[in-house]
Amino acid sequence: MFKWLLRVLGFVDSEPGTSPSTVPSPHASSRSHPTPTSSKAPVPASPPVIKPNKNPPQPLPRPDTDEAGPRIVLPKSKGVKPPWHATHTVPSLEPEPIKEWLQRELGRIKHTLTDPTDVAFIDRLSARIDGGQLDLPPFPDIASELDELLKESSTDIIQVAHVVERDPGMLKRVWVQARSAMYASPPRSLHHAVARVGLDALWRIGMSVCLNDSVFRVEGFQYLADKVRTHGVVTAEVAAEIASERRGAFYMSGLLHSVGQLIVFQVASEGRGDTLPRTALVEQTAQTVSAGLGVLVAQSWRLDDRVIAAIGYHGNPQVAPERYQRLCRVVRAAQIAAHTAELALSGVTLNKVDPFQEIRELGFDPNRAIDRAQSLYEHLTAAVELDAPPDVPLTDESGGAEESAG
Repeated sequence: MFKWLLRVLGFVDSEPGTSPSTVPSPHASSRSHPTPTSSKAPVPASPPVIKPNKNPPQPLPRPDTDEAGPRIVLPKSKGVKPPWHATHTVPSLEPEPIKEWLQRELGRIKHTLTDPTDVAFIDRLSARIDGGQLDLPPFPDIASELDELLKESSTDIIQVAHVVERDPGMLKRVWVQARSAMYASPPRSLHHAVARVGLDALWRIGMSVCLNDSVFRVEGFQYLADKVRTHGVVTAEVAAEIASERRGAFYMSGLLHSVGQLIVFQVASEGRGDTLPRTALVEQTAQTVSAGLGVLVAQSWRLDDRVIAAIGYHGNPQVAPERYQRLCRVVRAAQIAAHTAELALSGVTLNKVDPFQEIRELGFDPNRAIDRAQSLYEHLTAAVELDAPPDVPLTDESGGAEESAG
């Protein structure tokens, strides 16, 4: 078993007669773009899932905590680089310099293209940035309302439950969390479920609504969008864990650090059928311009300046203004941990890289961060198998005592 685990994670060569691990490509670079289908449409805002191998690996081996100890170095795989190394950093937090920078980056990409469909995609994205209005989605009213409601010193659980039931995705996630295995019986009502989940967890569920597919519609690139949403939720939770802050700027920064990619997918999906650009081009473009577009989105949503800075500078915290550097380092560490856990569950190997060391160099405990990320991916995989019970009353008619909502 141990030798099998090492082969899955890439620490030893494959057995004779087998080929080394390579990254499975969910989308070919050809013109066809298969979209995952299901007989049951997914509920908006429910957490997307990274499917593990049939035999998922055990928790990652931990390196020696001594700085002089051995480093984890994954063997060279087929041209695969750590995804967090592709993160770009904005030149400024001012909108106009960001737009100029984005246009230059898009121009460089366009210069390499010959296919008219690919060129048309870059032109659409360039026009979206160049226009007086970026046509960015609004921050969801339901998230703003819940945020304001939970800021009050005395919160009415019944009022909170009424807000939750208005969003199907939020409603399902509350039910799933309230029905977890840690409870002996399912909640009797939505009122009971909200109290059981707790206000901090409820706030985090509410904020994740801003990434759901009712805000960002990306037909033709749903797999990529779901992957970004999952990565955002896991990064947010790990960032909150590292910072020991249950809600606030650390969570929101982790949640939205890649939100700019959803804008790229949105523009790419405006093509139809044979007019869709190549997936490889869409992914490359998304990685390149994500930070700049993400800052513009966060500014249009009037989010905290700390969140805006973290979106723009998390790729290289050292260039951030000093007052934002710790936040950027936390998000960077959480981003690395989330990617590492996802790749481990997928059985993917990388070029020589040591995520544990990179997180340690940022000033944080890599074991704590990666363990948390791995448990989150496993939880999200298991949670999707649960469905919210239908027609459960809003309030607890039994008159029984509720669990604390602290």
